[in-house]
Amino acid sequence: KTNYNNNNKQSLSDSQDENRLLSSDFGQYLANVYDVEDGRGDSPGTIMIGGSLNDALREARSQARLLFVFIPPSKKKTSDTTQAIRSLLSREVAKIAEKKSRKKTDSGTGSFLLWGAKAGSREAIVAMKKLQAKQPAKGSKPILLVAYQAISATTGKTASKVLAQHHCSPPPNAETMAAWLNALRKRHSKQYATMIHELKEAKLYQERIEGYHSSMKSDTERQEREREEEKERIAKEKAEKKRLMALEERRQELLASLPDEPSKEVKGVMTIALRFSDGRTGQRRFEPDTQILVLFNWVDAMFSMERENVVLTTMNGKHTFGWDESEERTLKDSGLGKMTGLRVMEKKKEEEAEEESSAEDTTKSESGDQ
Repeated sequence: KTNYNNNNKQSLSDSQDENRLLSSDFGQYLANVYDVEDGRGDSPGTIMIGGSLNDALREARSQARLLFVFIPPSKKKTSDTTQAIRSLLSREVAKIAEKKSRKKTDSGTGSFLLWGAKAGSREAIVAMKKLQAKQPAKGSKPILLVAYQAISATTGKTASKVLAQHHCSPPPNAETMAAWLNALRKRHSKQYATMIHELKEAKLYQERIEGYHSSMKSDTERQEREREEEKERIAKEKAEKKRLMALEERRQELLASLPDEPSKEVKGVMTIALRFSDGRTGQRRFEPDTQILVLFNWVDAMFSMERENVVLTTMNGKHTFGWDESEERTLKDSGLGKMTGLRVMEKKKEEEAEEESSAEDTTKSESGDQ
């Protein structure tokens, strides 16, 4: 029982290794099963694929290559099969497989894609029927042929076409096999040209499709962005409209809250004259004990400048006042005379004026240094 379990585990392990080789490189599988040295080394074009013939034909067509087919006979490890595999896994064949199919081409693909099937497998039987391969006498010799996937120009249907089959009597050595493949490469240059053209057209088509999808995506993103911007604009407009309505209501309240203007005869009465940067002017009399914040309410209510942004400066620049709700000083306490002129500016404009003045001073300083 123990021996049975061990044998069963070993069989399972061998099966897993075989499947791994079949999925990665069929050439390695052949080298292991037929005890043949893999002479490909690290040459380009070392990979030999397995799987179904249809998949291999499609893959070869997608690379603008012809498909080099190897099918071993049912009898394993014949000298002819071993010789054919040794040639398949040679550096010479790997080199010719990766050689450019045509000299004057910018295609980066090679000339041949190598495919093989296990002896007696379903893939081998299907390939023999599909390709209508000629079975060598006595069935002891391998099948070596070159095929490609033909595409009808009118219907678009595909069919497998065999270009050449080697007689394998005897199977070619590495040099002969490489020479045979090279001769086929030259002979079927038109077929290569057709496949390369299709490859370029397919690439251009794919680029157009990708460009179309990219354009559609960009349009969708742009439209979404525009919708978001429109929503944001509408929201801002509503908010600004609401703010202006609230500001207007406040100005009406500020206007109503302004103290009555005293007459000239009132003792200690103070006259405040305003000068705005846009040329406007204003003038009004106030009681000396009027809080200085009333001046800001006056500017806001009568001249539509938000008091929070207003800066009042005496003409000589000695006194500057800004809005401060905690300010309790009166006009008299603020050091203003009975007749006082005030320059009215907004905070933003004041900052710009200061920057311009600073720039002028810098220019003058640099000129003086020179």
